[in-house]
Amino acid sequence: MTEAVTGAKNSEYASAELAIKTLQKAGRLDDQAIHDFARAGQFQRVVVGIAVMAAAKIDVVAEILTGVRNDAVLVPCKAANLTWPTVEAVLRTRQSQNPVSEQVIELAKKDYGKLTMETAQKTLRFLQVHASVSK
Repeated sequence: MTEAVTGAKNSEYASAELAIKTLQKAGRLDDQAIHDFARAGQFQRVVVGIAVMAAAKIDVVAEILTGVRNDAVLVPCKAANLTWPTVEAVLRTRQSQNPVSEQVIELAKKDYGKLTMETAQKTLRFLQVHASVSK
């Protein structure tokens, strides 16, 4: 498997990994797939899909997406080249028990528009290196 998936540290992502591998081999792992997973509440598939699309480790993306900072979520999403509607669906899905406010969504939309893919990729690489050094 690709390096993106080698960082998974627990089995809760195993079935999601299999589903994402299958989609990737079929050439169907794209923005729409992530959007559909987010809307369906399939959080593990969202995490693994974004990790693969952004060439990142699953555990790093999982930590970001389960963290408290909405702004941090923008980084792997931009690195995966996701569209705003998909990012919004991801933001809303990850906070299902504590819905994100419309103010936060609007601020995130503005920030996402300013964030470049290059900056997001560099930031994600830094976070991955930091995570591997911290272990």
